Formats: sequence, C-alpha cells, structure tokens
Amino acid sequence: MFYASPRCHPPRRSAFTLLEMVVAIAVTGVVLTAAGSLTMSLLRLRDARVEAHHVAASIARLDRQWRVDIRSASSAKPTAGNLCRLTLADGTVIEYLADAQRLQRTARRVGTLTQRDDYHLPVGAQLEFQLPKTSGGLARIAIDYPLLESDPRARRTIQLDAPLGADMRFAIPTTKKTE
Repeated sequence: MFYASPRCHPPRRSAFTLLEMVVAIAVTGVVLTAAGSLTMSLLRLRDARVEAHHVAASIARLDRQWRVDIRSASSAKPTAGNLCRLTLADGTVIEYLADAQRLQRTARRVGTLTQRDDYHLPVGAQLEFQLPKTSGGLARIAIDYPLLESDPRARRTIQLDAPLGADMRFAIPTTKKTE
C-alpha cells in the first residue's frame, strides 16, 4: 500500500482566515462611509436647489404684485427702512414689511385685514424701498443678499422696478401761484 506524505500535498482550505475577514470588513466600511457621505452631499445640493427655486419663484411673484400695487396706488411713503406703505384711491392701505427671511404684504381697508401674502427671501437678505422724489421714475425694491453663507462679502442685489402710473403719481405737489 502506498501512502502520500503530508509534505507532498498541502491540505485544502475551505474557509477564510481571520486576517482576510478583517480586511474585507474594513474595505466594506470604507466603501459604505464614502457612499454615505456622497449621499448626504447630494441631498444637501438638492435641498439648496429646491430652496433657490422657491426663492426665485417668490421673488417673481413679488415683482408682479409690486408692479400692480405701484400702478394702482395714489400715494406712497417709505416709513422705516423695512416698511413701505401704499394708499390706493379707494382708501385701501397696502404695507410691505420685511423681517428675517420674508417680506409680508398686507392690505387693509378701513382697518380690516383683507389680504396677506408672504414672499420668501434669500438667507441674510436686506431690503430697501426706494420711491421717486420727482414726477416720473421708478419705485424700487432692492434686495441685497450674500451669494454664499461662508463669504458674506460676496453679495448680489436684485432690483424690482415698477414704473409709476401714466398720470405720474407720487409727484411732489406743486403750489400754483395766483396772480
């Protein structure tokens, strides 16, 4: 009878070694960590894009409403830096009030609230209402905001212009001299 010595044929392995298992688990952990961080970055980018779209749509709505209000107003006056009050011919008072990340438009008739609109603004936005001091010209809302939260010096300004009505309202009243 012929027997093979153990030195001739190495024993066959049917399982992984502990070192191979540790390496496989470490590689899997690195891949999962990279995938998780990539997923979080993509979610943040999507949220930023949705926010930017929401702000752009809100500013477009504000632009349309500002033009309508300026055309129909019989008088206007900016009060504080973030408040503008328009008065319509029928006595309705429209107020634009900016705070934090929104601009609120309210319409009141004889002291009763008849309409309220909110317009979403970019983070860190600062508003300025500019009304013409002479006849003709444009009424303007200037929205100044930082492009990046990390760099507040890089800023962008959006100007919403509304031409005064054909009768050149808001002109400073002139007194006629009688002879």
